[in-house]
Amino acid sequence: MYGNYDGLNRTPEFDLYLGVNLWEPVVLVNETVIVTKEIIYTLPSDHIHVCLVDKNKGTPFLSALEVRFIKNDTYDTPYEALMLGRRWILAPQATFKYKDDFYDRIWMPYKSNMKILNTSLTIDETNHNGFRPASIVMRTAISPGNESSPLTLTWSPDDPRSKFYVYMHFAEVQKLQRNETREFDIYVNDDLLTENFRPFYLFTDTRSTSEPVGRTKNEIVIRKTDLSTLPPIINAIEIYQINEFLQLPTDQQDVDAMVKIKMKYGVKKKNWQGDPCVPVDYSWEGLECLHSDNNTSPRLISLNLTSSGLTGEIDPAFSNLTSINKLDLSNNRLTGKVPEFLASLVNLTVLNLEGNKLSGSIPAKLLEKSKDGSLSLKYGGNPGLCQSSSCQPTTKKKKSGYIVPLVASVIGLLVFLILLALFCHFKRRSRRGAVSNKLSSNGVITGPLDIAKRYFNYSEVVDVTNNFERVLGKGGFGKVYNGVLNGDQVAVKVLSEESAQGYKEFRAEVELLMRVHHTNLTSLIGYCNEDNHMSLIYEYMANGNLGDYLGDISGIVDQRLGGRFEAGSAWKITEIALACASESSEQRPTMSQVVMELKQSVVRKVNDRDSHRDDDPVRMVTMNLDTEMVPRAR
Repeated sequence: MYGNYDGLNRTPEFDLYLGVNLWEPVVLVNETVIVTKEIIYTLPSDHIHVCLVDKNKGTPFLSALEVRFIKNDTYDTPYEALMLGRRWILAPQATFKYKDDFYDRIWMPYKSNMKILNTSLTIDETNHNGFRPASIVMRTAISPGNESSPLTLTWSPDDPRSKFYVYMHFAEVQKLQRNETREFDIYVNDDLLTENFRPFYLFTDTRSTSEPVGRTKNEIVIRKTDLSTLPPIINAIEIYQINEFLQLPTDQQDVDAMVKIKMKYGVKKKNWQGDPCVPVDYSWEGLECLHSDNNTSPRLISLNLTSSGLTGEIDPAFSNLTSINKLDLSNNRLTGKVPEFLASLVNLTVLNLEGNKLSGSIPAKLLEKSKDGSLSLKYGGNPGLCQSSSCQPTTKKKKSGYIVPLVASVIGLLVFLILLALFCHFKRRSRRGAVSNKLSSNGVITGPLDIAKRYFNYSEVVDVTNNFERVLGKGGFGKVYNGVLNGDQVAVKVLSEESAQGYKEFRAEVELLMRVHHTNLTSLIGYCNEDNHMSLIYEYMANGNLGDYLGDISGIVDQRLGGRFEAGSAWKITEIALACASESSEQRPTMSQVVMELKQSVVRKVNDRDSHRDDDPVRMVTMNLDTEMVPRAR
């Protein structure tokens, strides 16, 4: 039942498959109707797949799946599958199933104007036939109202080409007198099925068609014989439609091999469900199969598992794919040796083992096939793999014979590479110093630093700040100006000429801020280091100044200092702490860089103390406090 479980108010349509064959389409008339599909199926193996196939008409769904086993000789026909067409209790009673029915069959009431006969006694109390219809079902029977008239039942299939097997269950529910007789003939579509039939008292007797029947309108007629004093009766009936499952499943050996491979490597491909090769439209990803005819099972001839995350050794299950032509296991993490059994796959013409971690020798038979052209063999990208057994040392003497020269060669190569690296390093430094940098008038190296941030020349800084028009703040390092870069606001911190340790602090500042990544600290965009002009360019952040945003710095500083500290130095130490706590080791500063930063903070504190003009050591000097957040000047 759909029940509008997905809220779409659209009943889906989909196909129901049993194994590799279409069982029946599923069409729901409305949201509340219950659709039940039932089939009697002879299992060809120890497992079966029930598949819901999407037809792009809504998402397939299943409310319940029940399986019951019955004896092989109960519904015995030459056909593999019998779909339920009708199952009636021939009286207007309630629906019955388990625990009333041994096989959990659902018996639907049949509504008619016929005469109802019933008993309160138990049917089949001491014995039963193989069909075992529910006793409560067999307690009731129908007969024609006119005793001289035949009992007639009809049904019309949706497809007039459909063929059916009919099973009729009879039991006498009345204790007949000596002068009473109930005898009748049974016809199905005008063909005599049973003549002179007399039902047993309180015991089920089942009569069925031995051949399939089918018409546009099917008819069962039960007529009393000339000897009968009572009209005919019938208690229950089952009608099954033949479903000719013509599509054979994939060869069982191939199926078993693929299931083992799937389990061994934990392959998670979405459509690796059901039969590997059929139905053709739903075959497994990466497989190609040979479909000969309806009398021959499909065989797997190509398997592509490249880049499928396979780990471990090549499993022996591959040896059971005896019809395979192409096998691609490249770009996985397979280890161990290349197994000999791959050479025994007589139909194999392409084998790709590239990009794994295989080791040892390639089997000689595989190499022979590769040389004579019968096999395209690829095995590159396996560092531990070699072409012949000669790559495997056999004695200690042989091993020691090449270890000494090998070690000597490696050491010599390492020495050469180290010297080459040192030469290139000093050459590059000298070239960079000669070309990119120069000494300023006070002896400080200027120009681009060896840092992966954008370098601005001084004229660009002047343009960005509109000739340093708007001051945002001021501190021991210098002033902070408002600027515009590519349409976005930025904050430009300019090194003051009075800063005694300006260049060292400037470089350390750039290197440190490259490492700091924190939601409450602005990011460094670029820098200027031209002559005596040194500037840092930051993101511009709104919603208040940094002190407002992070809170009063005095709240996290050791109270024993009694407020005797410089705010810029406190924030500097905070930045250093954040950098030291970075997850990546590459983002954490070295101890020498930390010491340099701390020294600069001490020097700045001394300078600020000498030139301090404010009684509040914590307060940040700002201008224009209207919801702006900017880096504070140091």
